[in-house]
Amino acid sequence: MKILFIHGLASSGAYKTADSLRILFKPCDVIAPDVPIDPAEALALLRDICRREAPDLIVGLSLGGFWAQKLRGYRKVLINPDLHPSRLMRTMIGEVKYLSPRKDGAQSFLLTEAICDAYEALEAVQFDGLDAAVDGAPDAAAGGTGSLPGGTLNAAAGGTGSLAGDVLDAAAGGTGSLPGGTLNAVTGGTGRLPGDERLLTQGFFADADELVHCGDEFSVHYPGRAVIYKGGHLPNIKELRNISSAMEVAKYIYVDDAAQVERIKKGIEIKKQRFGKGYCPCVTPLAHNDDTVCPCKEYRETGHCHCGMYKE
Repeated sequence: MKILFIHGLASSGAYKTADSLRILFKPCDVIAPDVPIDPAEALALLRDICRREAPDLIVGLSLGGFWAQKLRGYRKVLINPDLHPSRLMRTMIGEVKYLSPRKDGAQSFLLTEAICDAYEALEAVQFDGLDAAVDGAPDAAAGGTGSLPGGTLNAAAGGTGSLAGDVLDAAAGGTGSLPGGTLNAVTGGTGRLPGDERLLTQGFFADADELVHCGDEFSVHYPGRAVIYKGGHLPNIKELRNISSAMEVAKYIYVDDAAQVERIKKGIEIKKQRFGKGYCPCVTPLAHNDDTVCPCKEYRETGHCHCGMYKE
């Protein structure tokens, strides 16, 4: 499994969360770059990494959660995402010291009003095109509806969204499963997935976050995709273990037959173009409904894929 970890403000790829992910998802390959403070440079770097590495999962912490959201078409987890980083940055104008070591040896960086303005401009459009599955542009193969299977984990939507120990609280009403997917490296694809961005994204929010409070806004745009955990803004390894137990990383892996996967994906794209949604190729038009949009309700709930695209 390949994970892209995106650190927070004034931090680096050496931050302890990267090592915690290596422990919790062992064996795995965690890519943890030092992200530039300039937003254009940061986004260019992260998109290039995604194109080259095709990560199975993106984990963004704080400001990293803001960046993860911009990487469309990849399965992602946002931990206490700062959806409006310019607000905090405007209180820090000037030279800012890094809180963890950078590979280039830099000890500090300069925050300017111009940089804050650039972030604010990105914030204004950050939720645009959530139905698109391709990073930066709508995808003809995107077949998601935005509807959610099972119960909601979002406290704002009426569930508890809480985590008890290492498992989801049964009172939350859901299974903790994540619709979406992860691309098996043997397929040789780009790593982008057919589906609705809302179904590829899950947010985790600390109940005692002392720095960022974006859970309600996240829930408006990603209904039912928020989970509340006990802890603070920067989770320790115990809190990360609780979070990781709510991530379903074993499902939605493509079968090893790359040609078969590509045929099915083309079938989804054809249905998207013809019928407006990416219905499963194995169902007739008479059976088209929200439950048969790929990944279909049956697969999400039982793990059985009639089309043969996902492993069981």
